[in-house]
Amino acid sequence: MSKRKNKEIVLAERPSGVPDKSTFGMNDIDMPEMKDGEVLLKSLYVSVDPGMRGFMDKEINYKKTGDMCQAIKDACPEGVDVFFDNVGGELFDAVFEDINKKARMVICGQIAQYNKSDPPQGPRPQHKLIKKSARIEGFVVFDFKDEFDVARKQLGKWYRSGNLIEGFEQLPSAFIGLFSGENIGKQMVKVGEVE
Repeated sequence: MSKRKNKEIVLAERPSGVPDKSTFGMNDIDMPEMKDGEVLLKSLYVSVDPGMRGFMDKEINYKKTGDMCQAIKDACPEGVDVFFDNVGGELFDAVFEDINKKARMVICGQIAQYNKSDPPQGPRPQHKLIKKSARIEGFVVFDFKDEFDVARKQLGKWYRSGNLIEGFEQLPSAFIGLFSGENIGKQMVKVGEVE
């Protein structure tokens, strides 16, 4: 039996200025083989946001980086102002070493620690937080449960407004269009159908 195929969009080259079609590449890839206890999810909609542009600059593959502290310094030579942490562990420690004055850190996960029977103890951040006048805030999605109805109504309004682009292949164009004002409000791309 032949393998099922999937598509992926990759960063073909880092943009200088506004991204264009040469920024992206599209590959056909094999679907993963499912093992017992695994679940395969299918995306139906994808949101494209201007903030994604920030992820197109310097990347760090934490699995292949031997010196995370140096990698952070190389990627952020002027220090770190904002850090959204969903990993924790050594990654947090490395970023924390390079925070700027008034840095803001948001923590919504600690995947590096969840399955550790004896979690390692990292640095104690209090002194550096004081010295840098920095702020750390943790959250979980349910902290915003009182806003779920409002969000659901707004998302439905955007969906019904016709501001929906269809097709996985249209994701790069939808993203590029954000920088020329082609949309008003949230830009969603429908990439799949319910099976």
